[in-house]
Amino acid sequence: MTINQQLETLYRDKLHNIEPLFEFDHEIDGPLIMNAWEDEYINSQVRILFIGQECDGWIGWTVDKFEELNNKYIDFGLSKKGDRTVFWQYVYYVNSILNPNNAEGNNFLWTNVSKFCMWDGKPLDWTTHQTTVKHFDCLKEEIRILKPDVVLFFSGPFYDDKIKLQFDTDISFEQVDNEIPLRELAILKNENLPKHTYRTYHPKPMQMLYKTGHLEIILNKIKSEIGR
Repeated sequence: MTINQQLETLYRDKLHNIEPLFEFDHEIDGPLIMNAWEDEYINSQVRILFIGQECDGWIGWTVDKFEELNNKYIDFGLSKKGDRTVFWQYVYYVNSILNPNNAEGNNFLWTNVSKFCMWDGKPLDWTTHQTTVKHFDCLKEEIRILKPDVVLFFSGPFYDDKIKLQFDTDISFEQVDNEIPLRELAILKNENLPKHTYRTYHPKPMQMLYKTGHLEIILNKIKSEIGR
């Protein structure tokens, strides 16, 4: 099966389980699902999966229809339309460094640690996040299907537990550089993750805290070890 056929099978199976989330009376917005531009992704120099925190509003309510969610992701087009937020500016910067031959292409993928947000775009509290993962747990399977070379969590340290919840086995967060605190920059190790899996600040606080050098460390490490 193609990547998108595998994703569709995964999502349709998981969407059957989200009926209990409607009990929140549409206070929860989502879920976010992915669609790959397969030719570009498969043929990219480095296959990258970017993972943020959660959408700042998405559909507007809870949806269990695959077609509606899939079309939303396609129409969004990896933020090709309109002004790009700081998050997307950094996404395209990373892509331009690792995939200079297709810096503005649809050759990467994006998702979030939390597949849902609140209807007003605010993040889920811990208990609500646990509930959504219980009924729509797919991050590990998404990574298995996509087989990225690089997974970059732009989520910051406060989402680490939300990440761990979505894997069957323990994830270790280890220092990349002895001089940089683990909470600022980490390499994640787990049998379900590629060698180059990192977690650093969300781009907005990264910029505000003058921590953009952390991103350069990640990029240099990837370029030197992948050798492309």
